[in-house]
Amino acid sequence: MSEQSTSFDASNADAQSVRTWMQAGLDSYLKEHLDPWAFRPFEHYIGVRDDLAEDLRAIYQDLTPDVQGLWRSAIRDILAMQGRDPSKGSATRVLIDLAALVRAHEVLDVLPALLAGTDSFLDQVVRTAVALASQTDSARACLERIRTSPSFSPDYAGLVLRALCHVDPDSWLDHVENLARPMNALAERLDDDSTALRFYAQTILDAVSLSRLRSAALNRLGEIADSTWLLNEWFGGPSSVLRYEPDAESGPRLLLRADSTVSVKLNEPLAPKLSSIFAQYHSTDKVVAAVLVRAGQEIWVAGYEDDRVTELMQMDSNADAIDWMKEYLNKRMQTHMQDRWSDTLAPQLAKQSPSAGVTFRPSCDATQPWVGPIDSLVDTTSINTATQRIRIFAPYRKQVNETHRRAAMHSRPASKAAASVVRLAESTRAAA
Repeated sequence: MSEQSTSFDASNADAQSVRTWMQAGLDSYLKEHLDPWAFRPFEHYIGVRDDLAEDLRAIYQDLTPDVQGLWRSAIRDILAMQGRDPSKGSATRVLIDLAALVRAHEVLDVLPALLAGTDSFLDQVVRTAVALASQTDSARACLERIRTSPSFSPDYAGLVLRALCHVDPDSWLDHVENLARPMNALAERLDDDSTALRFYAQTILDAVSLSRLRSAALNRLGEIADSTWLLNEWFGGPSSVLRYEPDAESGPRLLLRADSTVSVKLNEPLAPKLSSIFAQYHSTDKVVAAVLVRAGQEIWVAGYEDDRVTELMQMDSNADAIDWMKEYLNKRMQTHMQDRWSDTLAPQLAKQSPSAGVTFRPSCDATQPWVGPIDSLVDTTSINTATQRIRIFAPYRKQVNETHRRAAMHSRPASKAAASVVRLAESTRAAA
């Protein structure tokens, strides 16, 4: 090793000598502990940075373009020859990182093979493949082989999906469908305050652009069973990425919510199922709702506005619960309605037993707020167990935050209050 390293001349080396030098240097550095001297005559580059791959990149950057090409080929060849050898695991990790750092697209055809029978390199392989993703057949083939690997984990579904949409934007819908199940599994693992799904949805749109979101493709997206996460990020809620105008002057249009000057005309209206998703989330007619649930000694109230449950709490008495509802609703009513409504709210609620709800649309100031029983909104037999309650709230991740959902898991009346106020608001919106 010593003689060979001293005589190594990077400027005049051929592909084989570069590969031999790199392979020997890694073996000596990682196993024989020769430290910087393993990479003579470049020992002064080694140990300067926190990572060996970073040190090797520093050497690479000082080489001529022709020699850099030999280095990239050497990385690919060594990975192909020994990448699946467990005894060479440390060297393989360094080379995978180095491939990403020096943009060695040459390794794309060998990366998936490193996953055969093991997930030891899954994180590095995925991230390197994503880093090297470009609109080439080799990049697309590499990502597809990773996606279909038995060791592939849903934790990487978002990274691979956005990369596939980048390398092959014309087939974006196929990529979404192929990764629908792992993306759905990923969505269920994320914390409520995670912004990961919004990031993936936005970067997919950036790769695809509005021009590829045609009516037929969007209607098909609405039929994909596990694509709810993308539908919610693109279309759901007041802060969604996209906005749909079915009655625009020039015909149905799709617009960026952040910049309505960026839009595309659709060749036909969206199917009723998908159109209803827009209508549900993008109605300008805000809904406010509150419910009171009594069950034995427990009394719970819940409040809803801005497309989410804002309050869920236990009350000491029925009178306290009614007072809370009056205060919650009056703060959200137009001024000229407050006194009239306060005088009639308590008597009307007192007539409802054991549970009652109130809902109104602030923009419809001439409409009398609705007051009535809510027992039919949630079947109490469906919330007897924690598993049943989890199932009830699964579709409402955005409307019921983790704190309120945790409270609902421990109490049947709390669970009924949270679910009822959401469904009461939905029914009010649907009837508008």
